[in-house]
Amino acid sequence: MQNYTKKIGIGTVQFGLDYGIANERGRVPMSEVIEILDLAQSSGISLLDTARAYGESENVLGQILKVQNADFQIISKMAAQSVSPKKDLETSLLALGCKKLYAYLLHDFNDFEKNPTLWQQMQDLKTSKQVEKIGFSLYYPQQLEQLFEQKIDFDLLQIPYNIFDRRFEPYFEKLKTKEIEIHVRSVFLQGLFLMPLEKIAPHFATVNKKLANLAALAKEAGISKAALPLWFALQNPHLDKVLLGLSGIADLKQNLQLIETFDTHKTWFKSIDFNSLQEQNEDIILPFRWKN
Repeated sequence: MQNYTKKIGIGTVQFGLDYGIANERGRVPMSEVIEILDLAQSSGISLLDTARAYGESENVLGQILKVQNADFQIISKMAAQSVSPKKDLETSLLALGCKKLYAYLLHDFNDFEKNPTLWQQMQDLKTSKQVEKIGFSLYYPQQLEQLFEQKIDFDLLQIPYNIFDRRFEPYFEKLKTKEIEIHVRSVFLQGLFLMPLEKIAPHFATVNKKLANLAALAKEAGISKAALPLWFALQNPHLDKVLLGLSGIADLKQNLQLIETFDTHKTWFKSIDFNSLQEQNEDIILPFRWKN
């Protein structure tokens, strides 16, 4: 039995912002963030993913980690349109109460395109041992192609990946050949996969049938709607970390429980035709293109 829990990373955007189409609570209260980090640590989850753009997330983590005896690997990302990764990193380190980070990423690829010298500054941060790894957060495969064409040497890539959005899948083997860590986000597509079908906005009409099929599969197996998207990402052997955004401690408890039950459903899970559920429409798979 594979220990899939070790592949989990905690996405912390909801610790600092109201975020997610299915999030009706708003920001996670500080007291609950403490519970989440306690449970994560005791369960063997070792990675936290944050960013300058995540509101108060870094500050919240810093306040908790200052008093909590925890040893998490922390990833943060440079603010969009920043011209100084070093200054941004120092701000993040101060907020987090850390001397160095596991990884530091360029959050907005447009910044790199407009100012390629940013990458040399990122490399300097690694040379100075303020960060162990450097890399990119991307949205489009063509951005990755551009990095390959320019022979940019990076350590870690964060990308969207889920049952609908498999655009980066053809690159996984090449990335692993280059020993690049692959971290995936948007596993639940901001919670779209978890929403009651009757509450889904007209914007998603073109995928109503696919969402209904996923719901029917979960009902047939007597499992939570969260199970299929979670298992789909975790069982991919090329992925190093699956980042989960949490609206509260209940989400983490449920996800841990689903991981424990995966083996009992594995044969049934492998019989599902996930290829028929892929979606190419970027108005659906990219949340920043969703209509209110």
